[in-house]
Amino acid sequence: MPALSIIARPPALAAIAALFALIAFAAACGDPPAPAAPSPVAAILPTATPSPIPPTATPIPTSTPSPTATATNTPAPTATFTPTATRTPFPIPTAAPAQTGAALRPFRNGGWLIQNNPALANRIGALAWVADGVDDSERDGLERLLETATFHEPAALALLDMAWSADGFSADERETLDRVQYFLQENEPAAISLMGMDWVEDGVSDTERDAVNSLANLGRGGADAATTALSFAWIADGISDGEAYALGRFGYLSQEHADAAETLLGMSWVADGVSETENEALNSLANLGRGG
Repeated sequence: MPALSIIARPPALAAIAALFALIAFAAACGDPPAPAAPSPVAAILPTATPSPIPPTATPIPTSTPSPTATATNTPAPTATFTPTATRTPFPIPTAAPAQTGAALRPFRNGGWLIQNNPALANRIGALAWVADGVDDSERDGLERLLETATFHEPAALALLDMAWSADGFSADERETLDRVQYFLQENEPAAISLMGMDWVEDGVSDTERDAVNSLANLGRGGADAATTALSFAWIADGISDGEAYALGRFGYLSQEHADAAETLLGMSWVADGVSETENEALNSLANLGRGG
């Protein structure tokens, strides 16, 4: 049996050696050869973090009434003249803030948020599509928002400032929020930086949703690759189909060879934008790193 293990090693070592040799070649010339592009492989996201169990509320103690005083026969005082006092206007009481967060109680994490962060619960409860009643099509989006508020309050506040959270979450937005939640678990600062970009705040297309997914894969395990990618001008100013494809190749490569992905992202021909020829080179590198 030990002899068989030794025989199986050289191909894997050769694949890794070939991968880094091709990266070195890409750094030298910037235009590697372009083999046929295979179909992209979708990244599989992990299951979301379990929700906390809301603590049991402490019952309010019942107050004990004060004992009734026994009346005593006291002589009436002698009347004296007292000037009439100037009348002071009676102050108008200030209305208590509306507890809009109470509408969240039936939903996962809603009770926990009401008790532990009532201000944020009230803000979510005040959303028009929550205040008028949450139907089955809205429930998943609300519970994703509540989960984000429970575990990542800064991200929830950023999400509430986005135009696409004001009128409820579409199917594409819910799917993007799922990827953002994964990104938050892996690299929270990078995820919040992404949420502040204009092309995310104003709504997400299919192409942009795929780019968010790839960036989340680059942040796997807290890796700095996502932070590096988010510093590129060609990502900050919006995502084209070609740029989304390049991010997909980086995201895929990072799952197999994180160091190789980091090395490629540090190259100048990646930082200044990725051409069609360079995309083909990235695809070849991602395929070379598959399973090795």
